[in-house]
Amino acid sequence: MSIITIYNTFHATECRLNVDWSRADGEGLMPLTHFQYLRCRRILCGSHDCDCGGPLKDRGVQEVEIYQTQNSRTGEYGASVQRRLRTID
Repeated sequence: MSIITIYNTFHATECRLNVDWSRADGEGLMPLTHFQYLRCRRILCGSHDCDCGGPLKDRGVQEVEIYQTQNSRTGEYGASVQRRLRTID
C-alpha cells in the first residue's frame, strides 16, 4: 500500500488515499473504490454545483494521472489513477 495525495488548488484542500498498486491492471490503471471516489470529492470540494476541478474535484498539478470512469452495470461514476511516467518539476 502507498499513499497518494490529490490536490484542489482552488479551494486549497487535499485528500490522501491508500492505493494498492499491485491491484493495477496491465496498463497501470488503479480503480478507486466508490467510497474513495465519494470521500475525495467531498473533502476537496463539498459543493455539488461547483465546477472547480476534474473527476475527483481535483485541480492543479497532481502526482498521478486521474481518469473518469463509469460502471456499465450501475451507471455510477468513479475514477482510476495511474502513476506518472516522469516527475513534474
